[in-house]
Amino acid sequence: RLQKRIDEHMETYSLTPGNYASAHLRAMYGNRKFREPNETIALTVNAINCASELHHGGPIYFAADIKFAVDVAQEYGRQRDLPVASLEFNEDPLHLDKDTQWTQRHPSAFDDVFIDLYMLGNSRCVAYSNGGYGKFGQLLSYNSSCSVQHFRKRQIERNCTWVDENGEAQKLPPP
Repeated sequence: RLQKRIDEHMETYSLTPGNYASAHLRAMYGNRKFREPNETIALTVNAINCASELHHGGPIYFAADIKFAVDVAQEYGRQRDLPVASLEFNEDPLHLDKDTQWTQRHPSAFDDVFIDLYMLGNSRCVAYSNGGYGKFGQLLSYNSSCSVQHFRKRQIERNCTWVDENGEAQKLPPP
């Protein structure tokens, strides 16, 4: 079941293992329940841009803990014709560490958690943020030394700019 969904996703976005970068954003780290939309937009765009600095021009797989960030990533990709892939959500994805009723859920309800982790782990390089999830994906990746932590302890750790397939930085406005 999981492998079929992974294969479909890899095919839809023309991703091949070890030939793309990933960006991870944990926007609601810890007890945080809200983040201003403009801040989420800036963090999302920066995460994708950091991944492009590691693997010029993409494609980029984006994983996040809130639907809004995933929507921003997809819109950023569409508006600028950038190769950005992600799972699509109707609501915020489930969290293994925040779901108080996880024991009442069918295990398949958490499939997206494992698909995102698999996609992070199959990438060449990973730009990650707070928490252990993105770091775990980075450690599983094809080249764990090809990474950057773009967000840490409530602040941007590294400001990044989109880098195209020719290695040239492109100042792109947020969506």
